[in-house]
Order: sequence, then C-alpha cells, then structure tokens
Amino acid sequence: MRLFYLALLLLSTPAWAVDLMNETDETYDVKITSKASKVAQRFSIKPHAFLKDVCDKACTINVMGIDEITAQTKERVVINEGALSKR
Repeated sequence: MRLFYLALLLLSTPAWAVDLMNETDETYDVKITSKASKVAQRFSIKPHAFLKDVCDKACTINVMGIDEITAQTKERVVINEGALSKR
C-alpha cells in the first residue's frame, strides 16, 4: 500500500517545472502568470531563496522592480545583480 501512495505522489508532482532562485541580498515581490490558465499568483522571495516548481509548463515571471521573463519546463529563472536570467 505504501508503494501505491508513493507512486501517486510522484505522478502528481510536476516532473519538469520551472524553478526560481534569488541570488541577491534583497527580498522581491513576484507575480507568476501561467500561460495556459492565465491565472496569476503573487508572493515574495527572500534573499538567497530557491523555490522549486513555481509553475509547470510555461509561465511569465514578473519580479517587481527588476523585469519580466518567460520560462518553460526544465528552466530555472535566476535573480542576480538586478537582472533576470535563465539557466
């Protein structure tokens, strides 16, 4: 039975989602909009934080006061030196 629940958990988790990393000493307000559903979520990312699976498939990440970037599966968006980049 435990194996069944483990398999269910693994299948329900986005396998190739977008991650967000803040490599600065600042806290930023972030708005992430899913390309598919057009639903936006807002939150803050603390200094040196790493957020896994902020969206699945494709989304637009807007870091207030910096810039906006579009990311897709398997990409990591990084906040560093006042700019956004993808890795």
